[in-house]
Amino acid sequence: KRVGPILAMAAILLTAGPGFAQGVSISFTGRVRTICQVALLDQPALLLRAGENRLGRTEELCNSIDGYRIILNHPVGLVGAYVLVDGQRVAIASGATQTVIVDSPHPGDSRRELLLHLDQPAEAPMPLTLAAEAKGMLF
Repeated sequence: KRVGPILAMAAILLTAGPGFAQGVSISFTGRVRTICQVALLDQPALLLRAGENRLGRTEELCNSIDGYRIILNHPVGLVGAYVLVDGQRVAIASGATQTVIVDSPHPGDSRRELLLHLDQPAEAPMPLTLAAEAKGMLF
């Protein structure tokens, strides 16, 4: 809302001549709200079989300068289960309900393929959700 006076001042400095503008610098700073989100582009099957199950492709966006995490929320008791994130194996602890599947040290805009390996087929629909969590300060 105050851009008009700032731009007018910059124009005056630039047209005032080389001697006047020498040694003068202009800088702009701002703060952008932290955005950190993940979406699953494909809907996975609710009843999962033993072996590999394609969960789909993620779409991640996070502008946190300190990076972000993508967390898979899953039921407890998945013995021998793991997630393949773009081919990289991430173990799921059988006593946990959350697994960090991505831990990025910088901002990102990514897409990743997810596969879930189960040793035993699911007996009931398995609720699986993803969450994005910004690291560092939030604005």
